[in-house]
Amino acid sequence: MVGAGSKINGLVIVRPVFQPHKMPNSIEFDPEGDCYFIDLAIALPPKRQTIQALGFAVLKRFGMRDKLAFQKNGIGPVYVVDAHEHRRKLFHTKKEVHHGGNSVPAAPNAAKHTAGD
Repeated sequence: MVGAGSKINGLVIVRPVFQPHKMPNSIEFDPEGDCYFIDLAIALPPKRQTIQALGFAVLKRFGMRDKLAFQKNGIGPVYVVDAHEHRRKLFHTKKEVHHGGNSVPAAPNAAKHTAGD
């Protein structure tokens, strides 16, 4: 993701897979997989906006998936979360979110943004 002044604010390496628990030691992917496996994610301030932009880029490239998987610091167990719930928390909206001519429909009952977020 490139921010103001052509400064790089974030980077994500992600791939669609079917079996996320087998992915940390693998370079395999499946374009039809129902899970995003995040190999690497880096976000510089403003982190929230950078992460949102990276999320839009992933959605634009691969489309929506049901699950999201990652390892903390590239070690330990693989965490698998509901991608739809993650999207609701990240975007805090009930409206469609528009990005570059593409729209991503918000999930019903999306969480409301609070000052503490």
